[in-house]
Amino acid sequence: MPRQSPPGRRGRRPGHPGPGLRSAEGPRDAPSGTRPRHTDDQGRSRQDRVASSISHTRQRQILAVLLGALAVLTAASLATFEVPPPGAAPWFAPNACGPVGAALAWALVWAFGRAASWLVPVGAVLWAWNRLRDRAPGPLALSSAVGGLLAFEACTLLGLGGLDRWTWSGGWGFAAALALHSALGTVGSWIVAGALLGVTALAASELGFHWIARLVRGALHVPAAGARSAWAMFAGRREARAPAAAKPARGRAARSEPETPARPRIVAPARSGAGDDEPAARQIPLPLPSVRQSDMRPKPRPAARPAAVAAGADGAPVAASGDPFPSLSLLQLPDQPEDVVTAADLTHDANLLVTKLADFGIAGRVTEIHPGPVVTTFEVEPAAGVKVNQIAAREDDLALALKAQRIRIIAPIPGKGTVGVEIPNRKRRTVYLREVLASAPYEASDAALKVPLGVDVVGQPFVGDLTRMPHVLVAGATGSGKSVCLNAVITGLLFQHGPDTLQMVMVDPKMLELSAYNGIPHLVMPVVTEPKRASRALRWAVAEMEKRYKLMATTGARNIAAYNDKVAKGEVPAPEDGSAPPGRLSYIVVVIDELADLMLTAPAEIEEPIARLAQMARAVGIHLVLATQRPSVDVITGVIKANFPSRIAFQVASKTDSRTVLDMNGAENLLGHGDMLFMPAGKPEPWRIHGAYVSEEETARVVDFWKARATPGAPPPLATDVVLPEHDEDEEAEDDFMSDELVQEAARIVVMHNQGSTSLLQRRLKVGYSRAGRLMDQLEQLGVVGPFNGSKAREVLVDQHWLQQRGFE
Repeated sequence: MPRQSPPGRRGRRPGHPGPGLRSAEGPRDAPSGTRPRHTDDQGRSRQDRVASSISHTRQRQILAVLLGALAVLTAASLATFEVPPPGAAPWFAPNACGPVGAALAWALVWAFGRAASWLVPVGAVLWAWNRLRDRAPGPLALSSAVGGLLAFEACTLLGLGGLDRWTWSGGWGFAAALALHSALGTVGSWIVAGALLGVTALAASELGFHWIARLVRGALHVPAAGARSAWAMFAGRREARAPAAAKPARGRAARSEPETPARPRIVAPARSGAGDDEPAARQIPLPLPSVRQSDMRPKPRPAARPAAVAAGADGAPVAASGDPFPSLSLLQLPDQPEDVVTAADLTHDANLLVTKLADFGIAGRVTEIHPGPVVTTFEVEPAAGVKVNQIAAREDDLALALKAQRIRIIAPIPGKGTVGVEIPNRKRRTVYLREVLASAPYEASDAALKVPLGVDVVGQPFVGDLTRMPHVLVAGATGSGKSVCLNAVITGLLFQHGPDTLQMVMVDPKMLELSAYNGIPHLVMPVVTEPKRASRALRWAVAEMEKRYKLMATTGARNIAAYNDKVAKGEVPAPEDGSAPPGRLSYIVVVIDELADLMLTAPAEIEEPIARLAQMARAVGIHLVLATQRPSVDVITGVIKANFPSRIAFQVASKTDSRTVLDMNGAENLLGHGDMLFMPAGKPEPWRIHGAYVSEEETARVVDFWKARATPGAPPPLATDVVLPEHDEDEEAEDDFMSDELVQEAARIVVMHNQGSTSLLQRRLKVGYSRAGRLMDQLEQLGVVGPFNGSKAREVLVDQHWLQQRGFE
């Protein structure tokens, strides 16, 4: 009976439940003046359900304690078991647990034998743990039944081995052995008992005859190796089978909690071509005793040489001009890695990742693991109903939970139904330029300008083709590995080409990085360090491009490769003036180390020739490599960005900088020290590459090699017409400005008033707005005033002393 609410009691409306109690069907359904009880669908109150839950938990705990006590009692009884004297009762035998223990041990030994009797305390412990954890009893019951059957068959074999030793086989095993021996004889009973035991073992463990053959072969070859193989195959018997179709687990009851997922595959790469192809993968079935990172690297092979390379008298590679190429001995040998990544470590990390994702409410499993020299990629297959954005949004949370420096998530992996999670290794390995130059992909590549960028995330060498890029934009923060990447690219080109097939133009406003290459015969001109001379060098490259286009138009060749083929076949017509026919055209690579300094000094003079070269120079063999440590929109303008489809992004400070370079996030999560994202032309997603390291000493040795083969005072081949005048168009324009009296008067006015204003020149000089604007632009080119600053007046950069030095009266 529900309790009546006392009339006249304040603070309680009729029909409204008391505080802390709320009707399961709503307060409107409760009769007026009553306090309804909270009930579930079965009509049980909350108090009843709580009491039932507590009672169930207590029952499990009591049962677990009883089973544990039984296991200890049985083990102690068996450990101190002694056969009673003839004619004496079993309980009179001495035993640590007294007569009860002696009788219990005698019963177990009589039924199962001395060995199989120990399965009883072991099973009691397992059942106690099962009850304590409230696990489903079905799988353990099946395992207990299979274990009992195997023990019975083993006892039968023990009985056949010695019918008089019934204490080891037990009464049941002895009886079965006696029956088989009576019916089949000695040989037949052994055959039948052994076959039954083998069938049960194969059915229970899913092992195959190939496993037995491999075990025997390994054990006969080397005992230690056989033992390791046996352990590896036992630990991964499911993965050792063909992975064509996964078999469902047999005999397992459904559980309320998720089961432990199958062990993921560890995949090692196998790439047959150059780095501009999609990376392939080769599956290695688990278990692996260990995955050594050195094993994943290809065997060193001699570096490939251009097609025009021949062998000299000493066996060294020789270029078409007769000059030998540098030897790989000039570069540093890679260190041998000491750390070993085992399959168990990778599986542990995969389980930890799945656990952390589950903590955030994201269900899934790891299907494949790709170990690499710097990062390990885990492919996560989300459960049904899990959105990809849920995983991508947990990037920082996963890094915190896994205690990783930074984590990069690829959601999803193109062409796969998985999400890639790249986690840094505990110990990273340095990738050296020598191992890339000596690799099989480098040797197999037929690219004209091979670019040894480094290795991919699984440790396979990555070799790009500059002629297919065809121009590269490199950006990254200070110390991220940008300059080392440039040195690796230049050094790799110097290992492939002599000065007769490759010319280079280097611009280094910082005067530190590229100045070390001064003196090599490949340079068209000395390394340019002044911004004004940089604009002249770019204008020379534009003029060379136009000259080559006119030359190729006379032969009908569409690119430099076709033109050089025509030259080799003698199909190029001789000039009408009777001069010698033109020879082969060499490739020209323009390298600019710091674009930001040039864009701040003279943006118009730099951006215009770069845009022209990027749009048209590919066909004539001129390629650009631009690098900057400030990836902002005023440096990487829209014109430059549109004409550089291939881009390399090192570690940057923010997502904004990453989007400026790659048009997507990701570069802000790189690890630095050469870790890069390479966006090739025509690809939707970037590739992560660990850049090859080349030291200053290695670069100096290669430079000294080419300096020793350069003729002193001789111009580079095919570049004898390169002349940079002392005064360019800007300086001639400056002389014209200086002779213009109106410009001199305008300079005196803005310096006197310390205000670079166009309206001021209009009033003082009595000229129109257009003429005053042109005068202000001329003053900017002279360096008198600063650049345009919106509605504000331009900044005056000089004083009266400067005007007197320039001859202004």
